Amino acid sequence: MNVSLFVDGKIEVPKPPPILRIYNKPKWVLSVMNDSKGRKNLGELDEKLFSNMHPVGRLDYDSEGLLLWSSDGKLTHKLLHPNNKVEKEYVAIVVGNVEEDNLREILSQGVKTKEKGHLFFKDADELSEVRLVVEEGKHRMVRRILANSGYPVIGLKRERLGIITLSDLHPGCARDLTPEEEKWARSLLKRKT
Repeated sequence: MNVSLFVDGKIEVPKPPPILRIYNKPKWVLSVMNDSKGRKNLGELDEKLFSNMHPVGRLDYDSEGLLLWSSDGKLTHKLLHPNNKVEKEYVAIVVGNVEEDNLREILSQGVKTKEKGHLFFKDADELSEVRLVVEEGKHRMVRRILANSGYPVIGLKRERLGIITLSDLHPGCARDLTPEEEKWARSLLKRKT
């Protein structure tokens, strides 16, 4: 049911923003609200869609995918705090033929993440798709883990955060939560960090 509130029957009172909104960030958009170098950034998005909201975390300039916007600072903290173990699922396109058992073995032994994870791939003759689920999201962590496992990343997309997925949301588009996703988000607010 859609209900509007008016002052003196003439001026519509703006509705509060939803607690979360889902955005599919395209590649080559900075996860900042403005950029002194003039690069595309989140501050250029439709103000009506994201009014009184802030991005939850960030995605690298050369990464794409699910980026949440929040109107609740406490919920943002819950989503980002590692103690809450909110899963983030990424799909990476990497150089090389990935054998799942081999990659699992490498990852189970622990991977140093000192390397930056950048790649010049002009000589790549084989690519693989890797799905990786993490509960923390440090700077370029997924790229560095895979690169230091011997599989440099040439494309990275976040597809899921908790139970929230991109589904068929096109790059550059946004949507509100489904009732199930909203219930999950509100349940986070009840958790102790």
